[in-house]
Amino acid sequence: MKKIALFLLVCAFTVMSAAAYEMKGSYYFGPYVGYKIFDDKSDFENDVEAGIKLGYFITEHWAAELSGGFVDAEYDSTNKSEDIFTPGLHALYHFRPSMDRGLLPFLQAGIEARVADDTDTGLALGGGLKYLFTKNFAGDVSYKNIYYGEGKHDQLVALSVAYFFGVKEKIADKPVPAPVAAVKEEPAPAPAAVEEKKEEAVAVIAPVDTDGDGVYDDQDLCPGTPAEFSVNEKGCFKSMKLLVNFANNSDVIDAASMNKVQEFADFMKATPVLKVEIQGHTDSKGSEAYNQKLSEKRAKAVGAELIRLGIEADRVQTKGYGESNPVASNDTVEGRAANRRIEAVALDEDGTRVQSQKPE
Repeated sequence: MKKIALFLLVCAFTVMSAAAYEMKGSYYFGPYVGYKIFDDKSDFENDVEAGIKLGYFITEHWAAELSGGFVDAEYDSTNKSEDIFTPGLHALYHFRPSMDRGLLPFLQAGIEARVADDTDTGLALGGGLKYLFTKNFAGDVSYKNIYYGEGKHDQLVALSVAYFFGVKEKIADKPVPAPVAAVKEEPAPAPAAVEEKKEEAVAVIAPVDTDGDGVYDDQDLCPGTPAEFSVNEKGCFKSMKLLVNFANNSDVIDAASMNKVQEFADFMKATPVLKVEIQGHTDSKGSEAYNQKLSEKRAKAVGAELIRLGIEADRVQTKGYGESNPVASNDTVEGRAANRRIEAVALDEDGTRVQSQKPE
């Protein structure tokens, strides 16, 4: 029997809970069952005792408990049985009042009676372990020895369960952080001296247009183009007005205009990729049909002269535009003179007008 009691005590110690409880003001009740060991001087056989108990926590440490048990005991000598009642009033002292982990060792002392044919009253001393599985449900294992005087005493090893009312979960105190030593701030180092860099003067070179065609040399793909030529954005020949004079109603180039045709032929020789369209234009005097034919004849005359001066025939095309493309008013003498003109316009390889005669 002692081994069983020891085993129960060990089990109670090994079962742990993570909860913490406050017990003051709570009360409980529940049944218990145990093994009653009667005094050798009595005539009762050891037997099972069952009962009920009611308790109240006066403080976190102290509780008062009222109990009442029953044993159906048999006499050794006669094998007759007798009902024995064991009322008691006990004071319990608990060593872990905060109920940390739910485990609560205790000691108890009180008065307990054995009521049968005769009534014996004695001093009950003992202890045990109480364990709260939840804040409302607990179990305990206990041992007590009841001294009746004259060398008589009974013993009880018991297990009980109880239902609790008014138990509060304890709020754990927050840990106080350790003081942090003040850190003396070192003065910030002085900023390193920044060496000032002296900006060197950069000479700005003004853009140059050597050939005077309106396109600077660093962008001019056709340097040396005469200033009187109309050029594209890359400085290459686009068109020009040839100052060629013809006699009235004639397509024969006069001697004074031959120098202009020669200059243009020299330019084409220096630019072998250049192909041109020689365009003939008239003013509005005369019929439109007549002016158209006259412009064609004059364009062919200039084209033929360029070929005679050494320009390949496949590089020269001619076309008459008659009076259809005036550049000035035909209502004035000056305007009509401006409209009677020969123009040379650059072409690409398939005969259409181009922006640059040099391949990219």
